[in-house]
Amino acid sequence: AKEIIEEIKVDIENRKISILDRAFKGVLTSKWRSENKVSDVKELLKSINDEKIKKWEEDCTQAEKDGNKKPKKPNIKEVEDMIVPVEEQPYKLPDSWVWVRLGEVIDIFRGLSYTKNDEVENGYLVLRGNNLTDNGLAFLENIYVDEKVAVKGVKVKKDDIILVASTGSSKVIGRACVAKKDYEKTTIGAFLLLCRPKENIIKSWVYYIFKTLRYRLYISEQAKGTNIKNIKNEYLENFYFPLPPLEEQEEIVRILDEVLENENKVKELLELEERIDILEKSILNKAFKGELGTQNSSDESAIELLKNIL
Repeated sequence: AKEIIEEIKVDIENRKISILDRAFKGVLTSKWRSENKVSDVKELLKSINDEKIKKWEEDCTQAEKDGNKKPKKPNIKEVEDMIVPVEEQPYKLPDSWVWVRLGEVIDIFRGLSYTKNDEVENGYLVLRGNNLTDNGLAFLENIYVDEKVAVKGVKVKKDDIILVASTGSSKVIGRACVAKKDYEKTTIGAFLLLCRPKENIIKSWVYYIFKTLRYRLYISEQAKGTNIKNIKNEYLENFYFPLPPLEEQEEIVRILDEVLENENKVKELLELEERIDILEKSILNKAFKGELGTQNSSDESAIELLKNIL
């Protein structure tokens, strides 16, 4: 049973990698593209710039009300400068898509540093590496810090993508989880990064890129450190990201959500595998307690068996 489970897990994982690869090359929606009209993706990039200016103006107004210094004006690039040059592009995309750096479509926040003295019984929850699993966020061994410390961090909101940015495990580095809801009193620890997609980008489209083999290989190559692997902000900012028009992002995410439901089967298999392990241990435990006897009256006693051996 365990061998069969292992084969199915490998098969599903390989299938997932293949589907994601086809999604980010535009193969999944080639027929859809020929049947549907889409908006200009360059207009989408322009709207991202407009959003940056709007946000900056709002922050300036708020700073003025609070009597604080106005924030620095964001760096606004020309749309053409946001697109990766042809000679640097990893592979050819559909004509309606463009290559951009990931930093153009997300905001990145570094986790909060705190000490043991900042910990309290009931305060702001600080997410750490062990809160991030392949199946999403887990809340088992939680740490809370005082609100005065937590305000220096970033609050976790719905659709935020949280990454393991520092760890000793090459398998775990770069692992991504998405927040399914707003967490009012939750922030992230120093070994994590929070990626927040821009308002004009389909959030799940960005999240799925962190599941691709190309991303894993990139992070594995970029993460530095002999014992501890680290992801710097610029590693993510400079990662080349394929950007389709908004309508096609929505269609691809719809397909991926539907097709990748098979991941739920992996979870069920893992639970089954765990039950088999428990059963195996139970059988061995009974065996070594003599509880698996045949109840046959002709069975030789253990004492007589030892006498024969000696």
